[in-house]
Order: sequence, then structure tokens, then C-alpha cells
Amino acid sequence: MAGRGPGRGRTGASAAAGGDRTVVPGRGRGRGSVGSSSPVPPRAPTTLDDVVSEIQSLRCYGEDPLPDSLLRKCVSYTRGNANNDQLVQVIFDAVYDNRDRAEPLANLSSQLSSEEGNAIGKSLRTAVLRHCQTQFKQQQELRSKSVEVWLSMVSFLSYVFKYFAVGGQPMKFLVAPLATCFSDILTRDDVDDDEIDCACDLIKNIGSSIAQSSPERDVQLAKLLRERVLATRTSERARCLLMELIEFRAAGWLERDDAKAFYTEVSADMH
Repeated sequence: MAGRGPGRGRTGASAAAGGDRTVVPGRGRGRGSVGSSSPVPPRAPTTLDDVVSEIQSLRCYGEDPLPDSLLRKCVSYTRGNANNDQLVQVIFDAVYDNRDRAEPLANLSSQLSSEEGNAIGKSLRTAVLRHCQTQFKQQQELRSKSVEVWLSMVSFLSYVFKYFAVGGQPMKFLVAPLATCFSDILTRDDVDDDEIDCACDLIKNIGSSIAQSSPERDVQLAKLLRERVLATRTSERARCLLMELIEFRAAGWLERDDAKAFYTEVSADMH
């Protein structure tokens, strides 16, 4: 997630030309070797605070590449599978603190669980999915406490569906809980434009995978989108977002330049 410096070692011709040599005492009288015998100090173990600091400083969004240092520290911290649940809790806390972290941290979780030979593997995947299940079961309680936290949960669940796969295929068992969350947003009377915006953005990201995994759910979702467009309680801005999504789906989940330009102009006129 270096090139060689100009002064890297003097050997061969340069040494023969009279370069300085460092003699390392060897075993026995008069024995030695060229080089350095300074022992490399052991690397300090990665702590939970190290991982938290790395995640809190995360500045990548969407599909941006993850920093290698974050991957290394997470692998180091969970060595031996002893700290998977703690790492997952840190990830969820970070997502709940900032919804924009949902996609990169779902991507992180997927990469850590799929890398062969590391200390996490399938155990981390199990921990992530178990935590997602627990949070989904508590979704109404989450929403009553904070709509923003609830949207963060829905976002992370959506991106877990996007990045996690079994045999190269999406995890179909996640479609039902996602459909429930999107249905809740699209049918409630008390949602604001931010919730509609969030739902539309997520469906754009994973709609094709939902359609592939469950055509029935895809049809039901399209019906809810149309009904929300026609609902009198829907604001003009939300109606624009929904129509753009419907157009996106009709184009085979591909963004057309003319449609993008049109809805961008319409949205700008509303501000």
C-alpha cells in the first residue's frame, strides 16, 4: 500500500583504488571482515495507538490507493490473529467519525483479509462481517441516536459489498440488508436531501452488483426510486438526484457525458 543512493557501498575497483575500509574484528587472532557489525535494533511492536493514528491521518478517498504504511501497521498489529476484533472496532469508530472513510477502510479490510501469508486472513473477514451484522441489527437504534452514524454504517456496508468477494463474485447475502437500508431511506417521510444524496451515491457504486446478484431486488429498488421521484414530499434537489440515478441505471450503470452535463447544470441552477 528507493532508488539506490550514490554512496551505497564501496567495493571492487573503488576499494582497490585505496578507498577506506572498516575492519570488523573477527573470531580469532588477526581475523576480520570488511563491512559493519553494528546490530540492527529491533523494530518496536506496533501498538493500537499507532494504528489509530495512521487511520485518523488517512487522506485518501473513494478508490484512491491506500498508503503502504497503513497496511504494514495493521498487519503488524494483528499478528497472530489476537487483535482482529480490536482492529475492526477501530475501523468502525473511524468510519462513524467520518463517513468519507467508509470506502477506503472497506477497501483496507478487503486487502488485509485477502493477502496470503499475513497474520489476518479469513479471520479478519469474519470479524468484519460479524460486526456488520451486529450493527445492522441495531440500525434503528443507531438511527435514533444519530442519522449521520446510521448513514456511515450503511456506507461501510455498501463498500464491504463492493470490495469483498467470494470466488470473484459479490457476497449475495449482503443484498437483503442493503435493500432494507435503501428502502428505509426512500420511503421515510422524515429524510432530508443529504440522506437521498448518500443513497444515490451508494447505489451508483454498487447498483450493477446488486442487479447481478439479485435481479428481483434491482427491480424493487428501481420501483422505489420512481415512487420517490413522484412523491410530493420530495424536494427538487432530491428529485434531480433520483432522476440522474434512474438515467444511470437505464444506461446500464454507465455514466453518459451528456446526462452528467445536464444534471450538473440543473443541480447548479437549484443553488
